[in-house]
Amino acid sequence: MERGSKVNDNVLLTFVIRSQSPVFTPQEDLQSNATTTDINDTISSGSPTQSIDQLSVTESDVLRTLKSLDPDKALGPDEIPGRILKVTANQIAPSLTRLFNKSLQVGVVPDEWKLANVVPVFKKGEKDRVENYRPISLLCIVSKLLERCILNHLRFYLQNIINHCQHGFTPRKSCTTQLIQVIDTIGKLLDQREQIDVVYLDMSKAFDKLNHTKMIDKLCSFGFNCGLLSWFQSYLCHRRQKALTTR
Repeated sequence: MERGSKVNDNVLLTFVIRSQSPVFTPQEDLQSNATTTDINDTISSGSPTQSIDQLSVTESDVLRTLKSLDPDKALGPDEIPGRILKVTANQIAPSLTRLFNKSLQVGVVPDEWKLANVVPVFKKGEKDRVENYRPISLLCIVSKLLERCILNHLRFYLQNIINHCQHGFTPRKSCTTQLIQVIDTIGKLLDQREQIDVVYLDMSKAFDKLNHTKMIDKLCSFGFNCGLLSWFQSYLCHRRQKALTTR
């Protein structure tokens, strides 16, 4: 949607109703299906020999992430601009480091960081049809800084566990590398006069349909212990969102 443009009232009402539908798994479901006993059982049967119980970030981690911020990034519900965070990186890095580590130690994500502003962004077609808009969730930039720090730490641990055939969300891999590998495989089979059967699948709104209980179980099998799993459970539970009409 263009800045300041208006959305048809009927379209807006439908969008708001859809955007308020539950996306994240309720906490009761996570707690009842991923108890400490289940977690320990899953870890003991998992293949990784290493485990991750507690994670902490350093001041240099936070400072580096702050300085890599896009100063024009859209504001989240806390309305703290990325430009301010980047300019004051050296001054606020120590305090943010203590705050981030406290969150990881107690396994709790602050409720303020679980609120998202949902903005309808026009894609194409007729502007009075709700399906021609896609929702964009704008989160607090500070919470995204913590997410980035955690990702940077876990990426090195997980890169040897994730199946080598996965190209999405993997460093130095993309749709291009996946296509190259597929074409190479097909070419070799054709040279050997072998039969080739290819099935393409696409799941609509895959992120919305992700089963968080199964995701927690998967993290257990990867060697994540109770301390860090508590943080991920807190991150996924009781997410809130509000729809905005302009951007």
